[in-house]
Amino acid sequence: MSIRPLILGSTLLLTTITAHAATNCPHQPQTDALSRLAQQEDCLNTRLRNNQQTSQAKMDAQRQKLETLRQKYQNAPADQRAHVQSQIQKQQDKLAAWQTKNSQQIDQLRKQPAQQRQRTNDLINKTHSDINSFLNGH
Repeated sequence: MSIRPLILGSTLLLTTITAHAATNCPHQPQTDALSRLAQQEDCLNTRLRNNQQTSQAKMDAQRQKLETLRQKYQNAPADQRAHVQSQIQKQQDKLAAWQTKNSQQIDQLRKQPAQQRQRTNDLINKTHSDINSFLNGH
């Protein structure tokens, strides 16, 4: 009977750990911790895919705008080329900054499932250790 509060407390902690990952996911009631963890991992993977698709679309639009400016530069009179060149440079800088920011966001999203699994494994190991200590009378 004394083990039950320990397990219940660990389950509540496990739920708290995974709750932050569900911020953008629809809540679907699950009956066990493994189902909730699987749902959270699926959610994180979905967020990663959506982020990649959105970012790719935005970068493609930036590339298209840059290509349009390059064509404009080729057809521009000599007195307007300096202005168009500065626009091209600004677009290249924006694209480079966007790509850097995007890679950092995607790296962070890729790490989240692994970090969540590690926290879960740590919690499981701690719970096993606590139960063994309790059963062994330590």
